[in-house]
Amino acid sequence: MKEENNKKLHQWLNEPGDSGKPETSNGDRLKSFLSEASKLDVPAKRSKQDIWNALESRMEPTAKTRRLYHPVVWGIAASISILLAVYFIFISPKPLIIENDWGKISTIELPDKSVVKLNAGSKLIYYPDEWDKTRSLELQGEALFQVENGSTFKVLTELGKVQVLGTVFNVYAREKKFTVACQSGLVSVTNLDGDLSREIGAGQLAVMGKTQIQITKIADPIRIGSWQNGDFYFSRTPLSEVFGELERQFNVIIEFDTSQKTTYTGYFSNKDLDKALTNVCTPLGLAYSLKEKKGKVIIKQGGQR
Repeated sequence: MKEENNKKLHQWLNEPGDSGKPETSNGDRLKSFLSEASKLDVPAKRSKQDIWNALESRMEPTAKTRRLYHPVVWGIAASISILLAVYFIFISPKPLIIENDWGKISTIELPDKSVVKLNAGSKLIYYPDEWDKTRSLELQGEALFQVENGSTFKVLTELGKVQVLGTVFNVYAREKKFTVACQSGLVSVTNLDGDLSREIGAGQLAVMGKTQIQITKIADPIRIGSWQNGDFYFSRTPLSEVFGELERQFNVIIEFDTSQKTTYTGYFSNKDLDKALTNVCTPLGLAYSLKEKKGKVIIKQGGQR
């Protein structure tokens, strides 16, 4: 019986790999072999190395196939990476980013001849190559828009969206405050979720709230966007917001008690810091100390400087 089993083992080891029988994995065949091996005697004329060589020759085709698979995959992946890199570097549209430092107001002419006045500490982003298709831009801060007639013109901010055809309007989007003032034409104001939307006309102001958009009439529409000429008007505006504008216009840091709930109604010009501080502080009984070398202003209670 042992002699017959040994003969079967000898035949199995020398059986060609393409014998026509259904293929099984090398792992399954090895398990089968090891299961039977315990019952067999190794032929005396075959060394262990001979047996292993025979096993290895039967596994070689699968092993070679496995080795060839990885270079193909890596080659495809490398090709895709190169194509993506070429697209993003040479083909994909490039945004134009215009950012004003504190103390700077600039004028930008868009590809359709629309004009944007960008306030200090503000940023504008748009895609010149796609302008004719989109007429869309992103705003961070404040800008006055003079839009040429044409397709829908869109202003996107982190707090809300504005859509118009041809008009003049001012957008303020800082911190958590989002307002739109319309000087001429018709403006559509929408929140980011799209569930709040209102239209305003010339001389109206839209203030975005959490649950509604409040519409009010502007007492003096000619003052809309007056900041482009360096003139800033405020009506019952939180003092922190007024000081924030002073910082941006004069490129200074203002230190004051932020817990104050005081509001300010009045005006200042960005032509002279000392006069601007006087205009704001004196009516409110505040004193200021200007450290010009350090670019710092300290605001305190009391009328004495």
